[in-house]
Amino acid sequence: MPNLRTLLILAGGCFLAAQQPEPSTLGFQVRASFPQSGLSDAVGGGTAPGIGASLVADLDLAEHFEGWHARVDLGLDVWFWGNLTQLPGKSGRVSAGHLAGEAVYFLRPGGGPAAMGPYVTAGGGLYAWSGTRVDPTLGKVDMKAVHAAGTFGFGWRLSRSLDAEVKVLMGKIDPQTTALAVMGGATWRF
Repeated sequence: MPNLRTLLILAGGCFLAAQQPEPSTLGFQVRASFPQSGLSDAVGGGTAPGIGASLVADLDLAEHFEGWHARVDLGLDVWFWGNLTQLPGKSGRVSAGHLAGEAVYFLRPGGGPAAMGPYVTAGGGLYAWSGTRVDPTLGKVDMKAVHAAGTFGFGWRLSRSLDAEVKVLMGKIDPQTTALAVMGGATWRF
């Protein structure tokens, strides 16, 4: 026969298991991106996917705006020279560090802190572009510039801690070069 102490421990465990903790607001995003347009030209017409990572902070705005969240993103993306049949990085690369803000809208009613399912996202930020390439006549050529860029995408909140999304980055590397990349990523909130 169980004693009172065992019953209290079991009851406390059941109580704690029934609690739904608030979803975390901080997370880490990893992504692959495919350069298009001028960004593809900047990496030698390459088709190799770029890689990126970001720290993200998510703020639930449901108290004032149902279904809306705001997200701040601090990250870095790198695209290597070449294509999938060549050795990446042998002739240069392009990278972009960024600080961006995005609005996230959950498409299912009753979002709130426990929002799940599909969402759309759009935002903008400052992107610090840096590039290196090897020119046959000039040798190593470096480029640095800071420009605004925007994002638009679709995602799915799979669980309280995991999102998957596809988005497009649009902006300028320099006044003559368009930055366009199609990105797919996953965000894990902790």
